[in-house]
Amino acid sequence: MKHLRSVIPGILIFSALAAGIWALAFHAEWFKAKGDDDDEAAGEVIPVPTVRLGKITRAGLHRYVEGTGIVEGEPPRADRPAGSSRVASPLAGIVSEVHCGIGSRVEKGDLLFQLDDRIARSEEEKARAALGSARAALEKLKSFPRPEQLKVAEMQVERATQAAELARKKQARLTRLVADQLAAEKTLQEADLDLANALNDQTTAEKQLLLLRSSPTREEVAEAQAKVVEAEKALGGAELQRSLYQIRAPLSGTVVRAKGSPGEAIDLATVLAEIIDLDRLVVEAMVPSPSLASLKEGQDVEVRAGPESSAARSPKTMIRGKVALVGLDVDRKLDSALVRVALPAKSGTFPGLFVRIRIVVEEHKDHLVVPREAVVRNIEGKDAIVGFLGEKAVQKLVTLGIAEGDLVEIDGEDLNEDDAIVTKGAYGLPGEAKVRVEGSK
Repeated sequence: MKHLRSVIPGILIFSALAAGIWALAFHAEWFKAKGDDDDEAAGEVIPVPTVRLGKITRAGLHRYVEGTGIVEGEPPRADRPAGSSRVASPLAGIVSEVHCGIGSRVEKGDLLFQLDDRIARSEEEKARAALGSARAALEKLKSFPRPEQLKVAEMQVERATQAAELARKKQARLTRLVADQLAAEKTLQEADLDLANALNDQTTAEKQLLLLRSSPTREEVAEAQAKVVEAEKALGGAELQRSLYQIRAPLSGTVVRAKGSPGEAIDLATVLAEIIDLDRLVVEAMVPSPSLASLKEGQDVEVRAGPESSAARSPKTMIRGKVALVGLDVDRKLDSALVRVALPAKSGTFPGLFVRIRIVVEEHKDHLVVPREAVVRNIEGKDAIVGFLGEKAVQKLVTLGIAEGDLVEIDGEDLNEDDAIVTKGAYGLPGEAKVRVEGSK
């Protein structure tokens, strides 16, 4: 117990000494006098912020409506047919010949595919033969009677007339002889019979001549003509049926898709090819529905392919088109509407290409503009720019207009072209502040 009492004071002294050494090493300021603090505060230097300068310039800016879409063939309009077509087979059959391929340039009416048409060709030949027969019958009817037939008939009439005249004279002579009892009654009866036969032959010959002269009748010609018309229609139907086996291009353009090979069986309405006129392309794009009020046909459109990037913004990749149609049906799920953009001929685009569009809906020419980074918000939440006067930066309230790219329109008091402004480091500066220009000594 006595030994413990003699050790405790030594431990306390050692602890106090260690605490003092720690305080001197890590917190020397605890031991400085108050006067020393005042002297250091009096010598403190407030840093001057470094800024980068630019100028107020003049430029023409545009306001755009933007959207995305797909390049397609032009749809049909009231004044012109469609610029694209999916060519289908109107009937089932077997492909016998293929006359096109992907990338082929075809003209309207060119043969694209030939189906096996042997049965249809046989039916067409039968119908053509029937038409020839009907036409021949009509011509034969119209050529009747022939001159030689009329001459023969006239000779028969003349002969029958002479025979009747002789029979009449004979009958008259026998009548007198019977009256004078110089001839038998039976002889007179025979003469009467001969006269009746002669007159009948004369009548028959005259009727035959009249029939020849009046032939053919209108009814006979009409019937023969009707048969010709019927045969012509039958041939037309056979030719039409056979033409269905020849699948032709409905428009001039480029084949962008082709299907089918010789010997392949196809079904009814099978799409065999797709043809698009590459000089009549449009963009079917969707834009935000609130922007529809500012859109109208004929507005200029910038069309760029690919994603939104600096490369896609290059003028070399931009195509100028025109608004051809502003849709009236709004997609409620996407809150967007259709806009159709007509592309110029030889645009270099192709169907199915994803593009971005910018429609120029407003243009301001020759207006004061500054870089976007030059506009800041002051402590009151108002837009301002920071002008540079001498070595001081002074805030100036502005009203912003439309923005395009890195520039934004400004309006306000005491603003002039070529005025120096702070473009970098303006945020957080007070109403007036001394600054140092980047790069100056």
